[in-house]
Amino acid sequence: MVLDPELRMAIDVFPCEDGHAHERSLFESVLHTIKAGELWIADRPMCTQGFLFGISTASSDFLSREHKTLPQRAISELQFLA
Repeated sequence: MVLDPELRMAIDVFPCEDGHAHERSLFESVLHTIKAGELWIADRPMCTQGFLFGISTASSDFLSREHKTLPQRAISELQFLA
């Protein structure tokens, strides 16, 4: 389910016949709905390289809690921008 924070309601739902399917199996369907300029906020289960790169490829941004298995490294120190 995708929640629109301004409307405070679900705007997309991705049903699946298999009640035991992992939510990651639906990521491809979700990626097709992403529009340029959006900010996607997600929890750790959504934090996979493929999903995050898919958001970036769609010219959108993401904010996600880090999943411990996501390979990453800092490219620079964080900087405050006013």
